Amino acid sequence: MFSLTKNSFLKDGTCKYTDEYGNSVFVKRDGQKFVARLRFGDKSVVAEPLYYDPFSAGKDDGAFINIKYPSGTPHDREDLAAAVQGLIMIVQRWIGLLTAIDSLQTNNHIIGQGCGMSDEEVARKKLRLIFQYEELSELARIF
Repeated sequence: MFSLTKNSFLKDGTCKYTDEYGNSVFVKRDGQKFVARLRFGDKSVVAEPLYYDPFSAGKDDGAFINIKYPSGTPHDREDLAAAVQGLIMIVQRWIGLLTAIDSLQTNNHIIGQGCGMSDEEVARKKLRLIFQYEELSELARIF
């Protein structure tokens, strides 16, 4: 299972995750888009980067993960599948993370009117949403 090992999200929009098998995932944010690169512990196995862009509806970016390895090389399909599953979980997490960040820009009063909450209640809910992400832990020190 991947865990966050380098957190530079607030500094430059990057994070690195590693698992117990020597695989790593590097993710870099670019506004509301990001790219995730899976690196296997076995350097002969290569996965192409996965790009996420919420504004590219209808494009195939990130629709599949292409993995290449030398023919005749024995590879445990379960290990590869576990690494790809870990990558997918990180991608899902980053989609939620960017959505949470985007919610900060939405007016508290407008949300509160729609949900029957005060501006302060909406602000507290937004902060709880943001603080559930380890990548944004540096923000907790500010608030």
